[in-house]
Amino acid sequence: MGVRIEAWHGTNQPFDRFDREKLGFANPNEASRAALFLAMRQDTAWAYAQSAARKLIPDQAAHEARVAALLERAERASRRGDHDLSERLYLEAEEVETRALQAEPAGARVLLCEAVLENPLEVDGTSRAVVTDLGAVLRAAHAAGHDGVIIRNIADTPAGALNPDDHIAVFDPVLVRILEVRHALEPDPDPEPDL
Repeated sequence: MGVRIEAWHGTNQPFDRFDREKLGFANPNEASRAALFLAMRQDTAWAYAQSAARKLIPDQAAHEARVAALLERAERASRRGDHDLSERLYLEAEEVETRALQAEPAGARVLLCEAVLENPLEVDGTSRAVVTDLGAVLRAAHAAGHDGVIIRNIADTPAGALNPDDHIAVFDPVLVRILEVRHALEPDPDPEPDL
């Protein structure tokens, strides 16, 4: 049966399923490479989406493919002895990179996801072990046969400005399904009522 959890993931990259090879793309630390992270609150996921938008080029994979194609064409032209074409293609690749790096942050989105975990470990996000070495906590949980970790009450957002939230670390992205995508400019269809 398992535990079904609906939670949020923040990104600025377009995709329709999670890929193990992309773990840690926006945050290349040990913990981010070990698991796919979801947050229970949408505002926490938005903090991660906005952070990714500030430091990653939107549709990074397509951008990298375009630059790689230009560089490959430049190399082929150089090998043929067509140095003028090679130079133009190298300059074009450099211009594409420069424009992408100088572009306004874009593409922020949050994904409402469903994770199904059979054997999650639950940890206290305020404990010293979790705060100082989340990567070690995740490695130990994975080695012990857990398919994910529910981290309760962890204060972990890019700017550190939000209240603590529960995070879900899922070791195999196949266990997570995207239910809905919300873009930065879209209103929340189910806003929280004012109290």
